[in-house]
Amino acid sequence: MGMKSRKPTPKKVFGSPLDVLTEKWGIRSDLGVGPIKIQIPVVLEELISSLRQMDMSVEGIFRKNGNIRRLRELTIMIDGHPLDIPDLSKENAIQLSALLKKWIRELPDPILTVELYPLWIKAAKIESDVQLGKVLSLIYSLLPVINRNTLEVILSFLYWTASFSHIENEMGSKMDILSLPYKSL
Repeated sequence: MGMKSRKPTPKKVFGSPLDVLTEKWGIRSDLGVGPIKIQIPVVLEELISSLRQMDMSVEGIFRKNGNIRRLRELTIMIDGHPLDIPDLSKENAIQLSALLKKWIRELPDPILTVELYPLWIKAAKIESDVQLGKVLSLIYSLLPVINRNTLEVILSFLYWTASFSHIENEMGSKMDILSLPYKSL
């Protein structure tokens, strides 16, 4: 009789593996690009839903760090009560963007995964747009479902955010598609 391997139960939201986090504190979300709800961590749902209600034309929205003390407070509150996220609508967009970046940065394994990293790097060197599209689709399909769901929600949000980059005569977030923070993924 073999021993069953069990996934560790996360004790906090920040720093827990994506799959374990989603299994324990996940939600069926409509933030994906299709008509079907997808499973993502509740913290991601809350952060992006709140940010989508805010003025994203703030300059430096992903560049600025926000209030570090408040970031620490929010992290402790969310880690302490993962299913009872504080009212994020009371925070500003820079603070929530900083919290989203912190959550992504503290994932033990990147969303694009360590295992697939060599393939992503090789794909980036492909010069033909047609070939690149095919290869990226193939690598994307190799990602675990929860990573694909998370990536879909984040990239859809960043694409939407890029629409605020040039509002009213060069004002706006200046976060066009080339300036957005893909490095953390």
